[in-house]
Amino acid sequence: MRRVLLLLLSSLLLGCSDGGTTKRSLLLVTVDTWRFDHLGSTSSGRVATEALDRLARKGRLFDHARAHVPLTLPEHAVLMTGLLPPRLKLHDNTVQTLRTDVDTLATLLSAQGYATAAVIGGQPLARGCGLERGFTTYSSPSRSGKAATFGERNARTVVDEALELLEQSSGEPATFLWVHCFDPHFPYQPPGEGDDPPDDPERYRGEVEFVDQQIGRLLDRIATDRRRWLVAITADHGEGLGDYAERTHGYQPFDSTLRVPLIVAERDEGGWRAPASLQHLEKDARVRHVDFMPTVLGLLGLMRPADSDGVDLSDPRVKVPDTAYLESLAASWQFGWSETTGLRTMDGLYLWTGAIDSSDALKPLRLLQGDELGEVYLTDAEGDPEVSFAELRAELRRCRDEESEPGPASNAERLLTGIGYLEPGMVREQLLSRESNAQLPSTIDRASRIESILQAIANVEEADEQAEILEAGRAIQSLIDSDPGNPSLRFFAARCQMKLLATEGHDPEGYLVIAGRLLEVIEIAPRYLPAHLLRCKALALAGQFELAIDEALRQLSSNRNARVLELIASLYAEPGTQGRDRVLNPLLDRRKASDRFLEAIELSPEDRSLRGRLVRLIEIGTQCGESWVEDSKRRLAAIPEPD
Repeated sequence: MRRVLLLLLSSLLLGCSDGGTTKRSLLLVTVDTWRFDHLGSTSSGRVATEALDRLARKGRLFDHARAHVPLTLPEHAVLMTGLLPPRLKLHDNTVQTLRTDVDTLATLLSAQGYATAAVIGGQPLARGCGLERGFTTYSSPSRSGKAATFGERNARTVVDEALELLEQSSGEPATFLWVHCFDPHFPYQPPGEGDDPPDDPERYRGEVEFVDQQIGRLLDRIATDRRRWLVAITADHGEGLGDYAERTHGYQPFDSTLRVPLIVAERDEGGWRAPASLQHLEKDARVRHVDFMPTVLGLLGLMRPADSDGVDLSDPRVKVPDTAYLESLAASWQFGWSETTGLRTMDGLYLWTGAIDSSDALKPLRLLQGDELGEVYLTDAEGDPEVSFAELRAELRRCRDEESEPGPASNAERLLTGIGYLEPGMVREQLLSRESNAQLPSTIDRASRIESILQAIANVEEADEQAEILEAGRAIQSLIDSDPGNPSLRFFAARCQMKLLATEGHDPEGYLVIAGRLLEVIEIAPRYLPAHLLRCKALALAGQFELAIDEALRQLSSNRNARVLELIASLYAEPGTQGRDRVLNPLLDRRKASDRFLEAIELSPEDRSLRGRLVRLIEIGTQCGESWVEDSKRRLAAIPEPD
């Protein structure tokens, strides 16, 4: 409330930036997975981005804009809040959401009277992630979309809807419109180019060029609008495309995934131009995404929040920071390896990571210094850092050590596999201590293994025939032999074994064995929710319904989310196991199942699959003449369906 009151006061004192009475509208376009070198002007013309190049020439293109984490939700949260991931306690796409006690660009502009709308192209930013706060309209894919495509809506669909919203808001004095294009994200499937091969870098280029064409339509419409506009276009992160042994993104904190385009321009009746208040910045200024929100507020003539981690770059009195915090925790949470955090400075990249076993991992990096804690420090700088190593370490500690409590869990996530996103196995309450992290294998050291792990997991998920399942299982086991502490590999080995049992006929003893192996996963990673849920399913298939529901209810007591509720509902709705050793479910209770499905839908109304499962259960209850049906229909009808 104090921050909102400050903004209201600032608007009265400052008015609009040109001294008139009309506020400037804001268009923010974020292009998911867009590398800096995939813009016409930065690729020597290899990539055809006519609309974006034209805007960059008339506006301001920053050559050294940096993201902080190579994942969609955490980086968008930084953009929208001006706070770093440790402050937000938000490091991943799939098990955390944005805290409700921080302001965003949307909440602040909405408080200033802006009409606010967002059109989202990809599932990681679907309603429920926390960024929808402050938006009157928030159009996004369902979280129940297919994992292989993240429920992607292509840029043409997104821009079509954005253009409709622009028309609807034409009578508003000021508008904030956020448009998110997901197309360059893997798999690469530019329109009209078929389905294969989805990992061809040329197809990635085609996705970027398609997005450029669609953004061009949006910019053409802005050029005819009667309102004055501030336009900002950037990416949340880049894409590996083979650099540093990374094909996609999420695991390595290098320029391939953290150096991003950033274009800022303004538009009025005089045409497009670069904002005058950014002209004092040097061409090679190291701007950071954490500076985006306070800078936009400054360009709009509004006061930035006092507790921002970023600075207002539109203020010539402000010193441009010469360090940018960065992190990559995905491999640590998913595979049990080290966390990688670090700083990008004017003279190089400095990384804090775990144990290095191979000298090959250092190329083109070099070991800078170790200390009494056994930590490893890597750099790509040619000489010694311009500031002392102690100062670098102190700055990193300042950025990352504020985290002390867990962020909130999300309510309706799906396990996303094979393309760089797995549900983390070890969601920690805070970042690891330096001492603990130093003992873990370095993610950089194991970079070349990540693709083989992701491919093996994808093979498990895609295998249907018995021979395919057996082959996938052998590949997973060979990886486990060299990395026995990896919870994700052990989890998917159990998934593979369950698939194999399903092809061989029901075997209660076999499912009990799998439940035991999943218990081993839980001992490695006690917070690995998928392992808990799969163990409950294995116990039920073994006929141990009471134990399965007891374990599921224990999970619910500490982790109330839609996935746990869905599992409990499924256990109550399951009549029993099939096959030679048929076991009836003594806890069969479709009323209880319906109640749990309704709770799950209330927590995650955007998940259409939950609603579909309840509808089918109601149909069974109707056929059986059960008394709970009408009450469930009424309660379901009262829960609004997503747009």
